[in-house]
Amino acid sequence: MSKQFINEVSRMKDLFGYKKGQVISEQVNTFNPAQQYGVKGTKVEEYPECIRNFGNPRESQSGKEYSIVGTGEYKGYYFYANTGDNVNPKGRVMKSDGTMGDYTCFNNRLVIDGNYFNTTPTTKPTTPTTKPTTDVTKQPTQWTAEPATLDDDKNTLKKQMTGEKVKQLQTGLDIKGRGGKSLVTGKFWTLTDTKLKQLYPTEYTTQKGVTKTLFDKIVNQKSTAKDAGTAAPVATTADAGTAAPVATTADVVTAGTAGLVAPVAPATTTPAAYYKTLYDAGLIQGEPSEGGDRRIRYKGPELNAEQQDSLTKAMENMGYEFARKGNDNRLVYRKK
Repeated sequence: MSKQFINEVSRMKDLFGYKKGQVISEQVNTFNPAQQYGVKGTKVEEYPECIRNFGNPRESQSGKEYSIVGTGEYKGYYFYANTGDNVNPKGRVMKSDGTMGDYTCFNNRLVIDGNYFNTTPTTKPTTPTTKPTTDVTKQPTQWTAEPATLDDDKNTLKKQMTGEKVKQLQTGLDIKGRGGKSLVTGKFWTLTDTKLKQLYPTEYTTQKGVTKTLFDKIVNQKSTAKDAGTAAPVATTADAGTAAPVATTADVVTAGTAGLVAPVAPATTTPAAYYKTLYDAGLIQGEPSEGGDRRIRYKGPELNAEQQDSLTKAMENMGYEFARKGNDNRLVYRKK
């Protein structure tokens, strides 16, 4: 016989006031809520206040009784509805061992067979009346139209705005989601906000928004970089059959392969600004944004000690730590 079946039988015997050694037909039915006081306990209001703290009534397996099941140290206790009145609320309880007892409430404290217990939980459950037609906890984001014109004072682009200027901003920031998919949606939300904080920590805050000066800087920078990438093809010397040497400047060094360059970090460059320089040059793989990639990689020409230290500090500020350096000069950073 299963333990559940034995407990159910014990429960039924106690419900009907079973006494050992006495014929069942002669025994008095000491507990039948429906017959004795016309209450089945389907509503939580039919129970004393201290019992309501455990939750709402549940139907028994037989479907003939209702009770509130205890929690915590009273797990496995079945409390039945109020058999007294509002002045002296009381009821019957089936304990976890299958025996029956009496309970009452005194100063919102549970009393079982004369023993006092504190049943006040940290949070009191509420009894729903009617199911709401809409889930008020899942309201859609309220989008605001962007300003017609931008300035550096009040008319700035802010989070939760939408429009064509937001699209231009996202294009300039090169906003991407998982898998490198472009997320130029025209809606200023978390990824855009996070990217601005990473690349322009001294010029942007969520409260201040994107000023006209910063907007022009981001959008024009993207346009300039795009034009520069196609306007000046590399000249070749036909008689030598080799590519003409690439011009170098004071702030770049020529890569060993693939014609890439690794920007040098001047002494006055902050770690965040140097990270942005590498990112804009296409040498950073991965997005260190909220919910972004677990690993960020630098892949390009070998960095000197000063450059690597500056990049590592920038990654640490974004919640990443240095993991390893590969044979191909790749630097790997993982989320802390």
